[in-house]
Amino acid sequence: MENRWSTKKKIGTSVFIILVVAVITLGLFYIFKPEPPQKVSLVTVGRGEIVQTLDATGTVESSNQEKFTVLNDTKVLTVNFRVGDRVQKGDVLATFDTTSLGKIIDAKQKNYKMAQDAYVSARDSAKTSASDLVQLEKDVNRIENEIKDLEKKMSSEDKKEAEEVKESAADKFNSLFGNNFLISLLTGKSMNDFDLSSITGFSTEQTKLSTLQFELMQLQAKQTIAKAQASGTLETTLKAFSDSALDDLNATKAAVDVLKTGWVAEADGIVREVKITAGKTFESELAVDSAIDLSSIMNLISSGSDDLDIMGLIKEYIMPDQVGMIIEYYPFEASFILGKYDVLKVEMDQPAVIKSASGQEFEGVISYISPVASASSSISINSLLGAGGGSSNGVEAKVKIPNPDSSIIIGFDVDISIDVDRAENAVLVPAESIQFDSEGSYVFFYNSKTKRVTRSEVKTGIFSGAIYQVFEGVEDGDTILKAPPLTLKDGDKVNIVTTEEVTSTGSTNSAS
Repeated sequence: MENRWSTKKKIGTSVFIILVVAVITLGLFYIFKPEPPQKVSLVTVGRGEIVQTLDATGTVESSNQEKFTVLNDTKVLTVNFRVGDRVQKGDVLATFDTTSLGKIIDAKQKNYKMAQDAYVSARDSAKTSASDLVQLEKDVNRIENEIKDLEKKMSSEDKKEAEEVKESAADKFNSLFGNNFLISLLTGKSMNDFDLSSITGFSTEQTKLSTLQFELMQLQAKQTIAKAQASGTLETTLKAFSDSALDDLNATKAAVDVLKTGWVAEADGIVREVKITAGKTFESELAVDSAIDLSSIMNLISSGSDDLDIMGLIKEYIMPDQVGMIIEYYPFEASFILGKYDVLKVEMDQPAVIKSASGQEFEGVISYISPVASASSSISINSLLGAGGGSSNGVEAKVKIPNPDSSIIIGFDVDISIDVDRAENAVLVPAESIQFDSEGSYVFFYNSKTKRVTRSEVKTGIFSGAIYQVFEGVEDGDTILKAPPLTLKDGDKVNIVTTEEVTSTGSTNSAS
C-alpha cells in the first residue's frame, strides 16, 4: 500500500514539473521572441518638374478711391447705383438740378474780393506802419488823459452811467452799423462823423465820454494792427485768407461744373458709400455760412492775442468736403508681409495667384515692396517652415488684383501664392520619405533579397507641398520607403504593404 501511494506521488510530481517547465518556456518565448517586421510602403523615385511657392495671407485694400462731393442745397435728380453695385467706366452715377447754385458761387466770389482787398490794403500800408506807431502811441495817451480828466469832473452818478455807457457802447454801435463797424473804424472813419446824442439819447457829457471811448477803441485797434503790419503778421494772415478764399472759389466752381454734367465713373469699380437720395435736396450738417465775416476776423487780429488760430479761422469759411458718393476703383491690392528670407525671392511685377474665401482664383502681380522692414505680427507660412522664420520684423508688400469679383472684399483676407523657384527634370522624393536628425537628412532603401532596409544620406533642394527635389543620395528609379516609422533602424527587416511611384507632377500613384 505504501509503495502504491509512493508511485502516485512520483507521477504527480513529474506532471507538475513538466507543467511548470512548459509555462516557463512559453513565458520566455513570449518575452524574448523576435519582433515581427514592421509594415511599410515603398515608393519608386521619379523625375519631373517642381515649383516652389511662397504662400501668404493678405488684406484687400483699394488703390484708387474717388470721393464725389456735393454742395449744400443741391437738388438730387437721380441716383443710379446702390452700395455694393459694380460700375463700369463712363457710367453716370447721379444727376442734379444746379439752377440754385449760382448764389453759392456769387458768395464765394464776394469772399475772395473782400479778402483780396484787405490783403492789398495791408500790403500797401505796411511800409508806413512803423512810423505811424509813434503818432498812434501819442494819440492813445492823449485820449486816455482826456477820459481821466472828464471822469474827474463827473459826479458819482455820472460815473456810474459812464461805466454803463462804456459797457454797452460797443453793442449799441454794432447793432447800428452791423459787423462792418470795426472795419469803418480801422479805415479811418471818426466817431465825430456821427451825431451820437441823437442816435443814442446820451447826455452831452455821456456823449462826449462815449466819443472819447470809441476814439480810444479806434486808436488801440489801429495801434495793434499797425504793429501787425510792421511785423508782417497782418499781411501774412490776410494773404492766407485771400489764397484760401480763391482756392475755395475755384473748388466750388469745379464742383458746380461736375454737378451740371452729373457724376461719371472714371474706371471700373464698386460703390462703397451713397449719401444722397433721389428727389431730395442735399443738406449737410457740415454746411457753413458762405459769407466771410471779415470784421470779426479783424477784431480778433486787433485783439493782439498770442493764441490766434489763423488756419482755424480760415477753415470756418471754407467749404468742407461734403461727400455724396464714394467709388472704389479697380484694381484692388492685397497687402501682406514678407520675412527676411522670403523678401529675397520676390520682385516687382512678379506674377501671383490670389484666392478668395469662395475659392475663386485671380491673376495678380507684385505692385509694391517696401524698402524698409518694420515690426510685424504676420509672417508667411514659408518663413515659419523655412530658415529664419523666427524673425519678428517683416517687409510690407502688395499684390495688384486687376479684375476682382464680388468675392474680393476690401478689408477681408485672401490667400496669396507666388512661384519663387522652379526646376525641370528634377529627381523627386515625397517629403514623408525624408527623415531629419542632427546629422542631416536621410532615406531608407529597401533590399528585396534580404528584406532589410539601409539608411542613406541625401541632399535636398526645392520643396513644394509634399515633394522635395533631391540632388544627391537617390536616383531616378530607386526604391525607398515612403513613410518609414520613427522606430525603424538601419538593417531592420520590413514587411512591404504597397508600392507607389512618383509621377512627373510630383504626386504619387499606387503601382501595386
